[in-house]
Amino acid sequence: DPNDGSGSLVATITLGGMPDVRRVNAIDFSPNGQLYGVGTVGNNWVLATIDCITGQATTVGLLGLSAGQGRAVTDINFDSQGRLWAYYNTPDNMDVLGTVNIATGAFSSIGFTGLNDIGNGLAFARFLEDDLYHAGYQKLSTLSTMTGNATTVANPLVFLFGSLNTPRI
Repeated sequence: DPNDGSGSLVATITLGGMPDVRRVNAIDFSPNGQLYGVGTVGNNWVLATIDCITGQATTVGLLGLSAGQGRAVTDINFDSQGRLWAYYNTPDNMDVLGTVNIATGAFSSIGFTGLNDIGNGLAFARFLEDDLYHAGYQKLSTLSTMTGNATTVANPLVFLFGSLNTPRI
């Protein structure tokens, strides 16, 4: 609800006959309006399309990234050309920016970000300019779509509501 921030359940995300998809950490609409999500099935990250009415997920394919031992795809975002980008966080702070093939689900690494700031916010700004932003617990950064390298824009992130100790954007 845009007035009070409350949410309401639309549907539970399921994969039909397969084990339910878990840890759907990231969703984004493609330029043509299809909702994509990244979650886990077993110990693997998978790309799926999600029906916005029923919650039925259809697996596109495996990203080829482990979901074990603190490894997580924390966010995805489409750019203005329809390429799907993903941020992969690892426990050894070797965070990686990459693209995801929406036909196969395969993740292709662009490079290490150099950040030590777990993040859940990945977004492109300004249509056709494609500046890629990453919001972590502590910093707002831009990520190079050529190398993955991060440049800090604002440090630290400051939230208007002081009661938010470790917000996740």
